Amino acid sequence: MMGLRTQCLLLAVLAALITSLGACGQVSQPGGSASIKAPTPQASRETEARCEDKPWDASSVHVDSGTHWRYQQQTLWPYPIAESAGPFRTDADGFRRCYAHSQSGALVAAANIAALMTDQSILTTPASAIKLFGPGPEYEHIQQRLRSGGSTGGHNDGARAVIYGYRVLEADSRQATIDLAYQGSMNGSAVNLSIVYRLTWSQGDWKLRSEQTQPVSSSILSSFAGYTEWKEQD
Repeated sequence: MMGLRTQCLLLAVLAALITSLGACGQVSQPGGSASIKAPTPQASRETEARCEDKPWDASSVHVDSGTHWRYQQQTLWPYPIAESAGPFRTDADGFRRCYAHSQSGALVAAANIAALMTDQSILTTPASAIKLFGPGPEYEHIQQRLRSGGSTGGHNDGARAVIYGYRVLEADSRQATIDLAYQGSMNGSAVNLSIVYRLTWSQGDWKLRSEQTQPVSSSILSSFAGYTEWKEQD
């Protein structure tokens, strides 16, 4: 299970990708919100086939049937593959993309982005890291930071995260905000973590927003009240 120290390290990885964050003090306590500023991605080659830009499906989340859970390369961070929601493509660098244009697609995309952001091979490769982001006011700055080597390698510390559930805070045809709840423990003490992903629909896919608004934020949870349970079954 993922301990508090590991959670701090993983949040520091996100911070390193987004901007220079300090140490673990960015993780907030219950009732607070610790934000991670827009990552420092590196330029991507648009060589892979584009995703199909399908019409918006306004139906509610439905990802239970046909969902398979796997773990990110060299980490123990879970990600889902759903028959109806994606991802429908995996690039040569291992980057998963092309999700359904729906609430379910946004949810599955957020969980996959969470896992990809723990993968050193993604974080340290500019062409891979930039694919996490959609166009926006900060996109060029993000590209420049990545090209100049602004991203640093990730730390996984042998981490294992366990997703407990989710909340869809907002979702429409253009953007979505997904709150994922994770379970962890350290020295026998349980630690529950919320990470919120702010996504935009761009070129037929869900990506992190490249705006001044911070695309990823986190907080320590006192309970899972209000979350819909969604996790790998034993």
